[in-house]
Amino acid sequence: MNTRVAKNRAMFLVLLCVFLATPAYAYIDPNTQGLITQSLTPLFVIASTVLIFFRDKAMSAFHWLSRCLGRRTDGAAE
Repeated sequence: MNTRVAKNRAMFLVLLCVFLATPAYAYIDPNTQGLITQSLTPLFVIASTVLIFFRDKAMSAFHWLSRCLGRRTDGAAE
């Protein structure tokens, strides 16, 4: 019962933080916003392309590492 109450309280706090509206007191000039967008968009595209290009190599390295670590734990258990 205590874990259920704790989960409900945690959920309430998360929802409170999400839906609580506070004034920002900030102003972004439209020209600055355009400059930030023009700078971040190519970086996002480059990062996505690199991730897709090296996905197979990264996955094969991860599988190789998990196989090596798995062999060590299997051999130590015997």
